[in-house]
Amino acid sequence: MATQFDPIAKDESLNTTEATPRNIADVLAEELSGIASALTPTQLASLADVTISSPSDGQTLKYDAVSQKWVNANDAGGHTIEDPSGTDMTQRANLQFTGDGVSVTDDAVNGKTIVDISPDKAQLKFPRLKDLGTFSTTAQLEAFLSDFGISTGKYDGDIQVGDYATIAGYKCYVAGFNTEYLKGDSDSELATNHITFIADFGTSKMNETNTTAGGYEGATTMQNFLASKEAELATVCGSHLLTRSCLTTTSVGSDGKSNGWNWNNHKLTLLTETQIYGSIQRGNALDTGEGFEKFPIFNHCSPLLLFGRTNIWLRGVDSAIAFCRMTYGGSPNSQEASYSYAAVALFCLG
Repeated sequence: MATQFDPIAKDESLNTTEATPRNIADVLAEELSGIASALTPTQLASLADVTISSPSDGQTLKYDAVSQKWVNANDAGGHTIEDPSGTDMTQRANLQFTGDGVSVTDDAVNGKTIVDISPDKAQLKFPRLKDLGTFSTTAQLEAFLSDFGISTGKYDGDIQVGDYATIAGYKCYVAGFNTEYLKGDSDSELATNHITFIADFGTSKMNETNTTAGGYEGATTMQNFLASKEAELATVCGSHLLTRSCLTTTSVGSDGKSNGWNWNNHKLTLLTETQIYGSIQRGNALDTGEGFEKFPIFNHCSPLLLFGRTNIWLRGVDSAIAFCRMTYGGSPNSQEASYSYAAVALFCLG
């Protein structure tokens, strides 16, 4: 009788060993461990395009075009600066360092310029009120304008807002650069690069009587006074004293406020409230005219620093009898037209 095969029965002759069950996480960990060991980091010096020789603290890698490899070298420090034309400004001939607390040593051996700044002296001072010189002839003034590149609008050299020059005997402060550029009537706007100066030309009334009739243009006493100062400046400035098209008031309404204006040519004008304070104070928009921007100099100092504690006439109309003014304490106010106050006026040179 044939023997039948029983698939359920255990066959001892096979001598098999049952496999131990494994967790899939253990299998993955084992495989990843093998991959990680194969990715042992390579040292920088073993790279084909790198040569490391006696490295020391603080060194950097620099590319050597001759060997076409990266090599270790000392860090020279600093950075190369180029001007728009591409000239290397680290060439010492192209650099100039000036100012209080600044000392410069030229280390030609190592190709360095060492700039030392003393914190106790090198303080930011604005305005610095630097004296730009005294100009009593047209030739002197023209040399000044040329030296600082005024006509080109580059304003080269050491000149800043707040510096001053003595012109025809008056101390004139730089109020800004090109502040009146392209301002004016459509056919007479100022298209010349210029410096805007302000100066105290002395005291004057606005009118002989207490009236503001005719607005700023109707202030005949002040207009005549400024015309005489314009003539004095012209003896030194000549054609460089620029004519400006100014939007000035010509009439005053029954409420005592300016109600009419027109374009009028001037070389000297009083300041508007906005040119000092940055906004209208006691006048109105017509009084502001083309003088609608605060002068840069007054972003950094008070007129009191420049002209002392004095009342200063302004261009605005406050009432039928009073024009606007800055008080001796610096605040906006007004005064009857027959009072004598400082005539601080602006003019442009270009």
